[in-house]
Amino acid sequence: MSLLTGYRDRRIAEIREISENTVAAYRHRILPNRDAYFLRAFSYRVFAAVSTLEWIESVDDLDVSWIDRERFHADIAVKIPTLLQKLGAKEYAQTIAPRLIGMIQSLVWDESGIQRVEAAGMYVNILLDDRYVFGSLRTILDLGDAYGYGDRDRETTAIVEYSDPNTAKHLHAGHIRSTIIGHIIGNLMERTGHIIHRINHYNDWGGIGAIMEGFSRWSDEFAKTHAGNSLLYEIYLRYRTGEKLSSKEALWDEADEQAQRKLCEAYGSAKVSYSAFQEAFADFKRISHERFLRLENHDDDEFRLWERLIPMSLAEFSEFYDLLWISIEHPMGESMYADIGRDIVDAGVTHGTAVFYTREHADEDLKKLRQRRDKQAIEEEQYDTIREGIERDIGSYIVRIGEFERTVMMKEDRSTIYMTRDIGVVKFRLDMWHPSILIYEVGQEQADHFDGIFRSARVLGILPDDDSVSCEHIYHGYYVNESGAKLSSRDGASNILSLIRSAIDFFHAKYDDSGEFDDEEKDRIAHALAVGSIIFNDIRKDRKQPVVLGSNLQTILEAFEASGGAYIVYASCRAKNILAKAEKLGVEATSLPQQSALESDEIALIKKLHEYPRVIERATDGRNPSTLAEYMITLAQTYNSYYAKCPVIPDFPYRLTITRAVAQVLDNALRTCHMIPLERI
Repeated sequence: MSLLTGYRDRRIAEIREISENTVAAYRHRILPNRDAYFLRAFSYRVFAAVSTLEWIESVDDLDVSWIDRERFHADIAVKIPTLLQKLGAKEYAQTIAPRLIGMIQSLVWDESGIQRVEAAGMYVNILLDDRYVFGSLRTILDLGDAYGYGDRDRETTAIVEYSDPNTAKHLHAGHIRSTIIGHIIGNLMERTGHIIHRINHYNDWGGIGAIMEGFSRWSDEFAKTHAGNSLLYEIYLRYRTGEKLSSKEALWDEADEQAQRKLCEAYGSAKVSYSAFQEAFADFKRISHERFLRLENHDDDEFRLWERLIPMSLAEFSEFYDLLWISIEHPMGESMYADIGRDIVDAGVTHGTAVFYTREHADEDLKKLRQRRDKQAIEEEQYDTIREGIERDIGSYIVRIGEFERTVMMKEDRSTIYMTRDIGVVKFRLDMWHPSILIYEVGQEQADHFDGIFRSARVLGILPDDDSVSCEHIYHGYYVNESGAKLSSRDGASNILSLIRSAIDFFHAKYDDSGEFDDEEKDRIAHALAVGSIIFNDIRKDRKQPVVLGSNLQTILEAFEASGGAYIVYASCRAKNILAKAEKLGVEATSLPQQSALESDEIALIKKLHEYPRVIERATDGRNPSTLAEYMITLAQTYNSYYAKCPVIPDFPYRLTITRAVAQVLDNALRTCHMIPLERI
């Protein structure tokens, strides 16, 4: 057995063990029944009353939503959206709404919690009893940390891939977005009942031949000033510089003589000239590729070198995940999938779903292409683009995914490329976990690549033809500077380890002169506020939108603080502070007193608390943490407004129940967003 095979076998055994533990933990979870949550349960009551209507088949045909009591003198509005769309507002209000009122009126009785049912145009509005509204808080308090979880998606397995750094490179700002968004999407899906397997798919294979050859040549030189992943990064930079300057003589000429001389020396050229350097660099690429081929073909010596280098990068990546308190259960490099991908391509060739693309294949495609052009079915510019692609793909293994669309799967010498390994990824995940959903949280620039993966996987028979397995590329917008330009990996924000540490120091400084907290608590608070603020700055906007990250460090840190994350943590702490004071005073929560009415702010706050389970489902279905972030800000604002107007202790002990429910929901939402709730700040 080769060392590479042994490595893969060990990793598969580890993955299987972790996965079995994950599934076992899910099997022992007791998920709340989503139908028992307030609005959902109330919808079933309404459905039971109106189900004889011929247009209603399930509770999901109804729209049962909160409305503002102060504005509408009611709490809940009911309508049938599909019927409203079909008939139009006028006919619906005249013919359907009266029938609904008559049926829902049957729900009104003593202890029902419903005081009044009335028409309001195309809506049926329902006013609830205050004691009934107050009593509904019991569900939140009884469920505690489980409030917001549900069983809607129980037994549905999903794979969520995110972060995906490249070895021999430093993490850049975009990895913050992918890591945060992907992790929170996993959290959201867990809360609707999914079994989630989280994967960090890092690149430890593509391009590694050049890093290995560069390490063999230059490691002693770079080790004088660099170590670990920084040393590998210097090798990568030298390789990329050589690639760039060898591509065009004009770029070579722009470099100063010292840089030219140093590059020629590094690449083994005695002469300092463009042609000599170009030849030396081409030789370096050839040797690097031969080295990669030996690695792919299980050469033990090459594997030993590879195994020595990869941990250098992984150690740096771990610092980033540790600072964010994030653990991704399956860190799996591309190295796991190369042989799987090659086997898939070979099987495709055997079954005719893949082909080695020859000159003859290309000539047939070019003939069809010319016919399309001659019939003016395509524009000349499109013709040129397709023709260039046909010529470029000759001598590779391809899968046809459209009339003039091909996916290049493997090189002529059978060395793998990203697509080979990504097809292997799909098969590995289907075989290992049997998921219903495959999610890739990766930057938007890779949309075409993932489209090719998904379509090719179906042609090759890896993915089923039906919709039993959903493949989703979930992308995020770029980090941009103040002018809206995308930040490159070389911009100041690329050193994200330094950025996160600076954010921790920024919040820590706010407590340096405080005698109220010991050093350990200061450290914990500062770290929690820094991570929470970085996260909230990222998720407060739709994930597809860009996020501004300025060039000035102080401005960035102040933007983190102003994003709203610390504000939400503060609202949670304020609620818990009230509860702590009540406990010291011996004040206990009571029921709503007889003949007492809730303030309008209290009604609005309780309704907002009951929205949380629905918000979780909407954020999950949209794969968009910003839906939850918007809710959290609104809830914190609603509570702070309520707190300012409505005193709690000692005269209104029933409000302790409301306060406890607020603290619970805010903390549950914070944890869902991977933000750490605190007891005080």
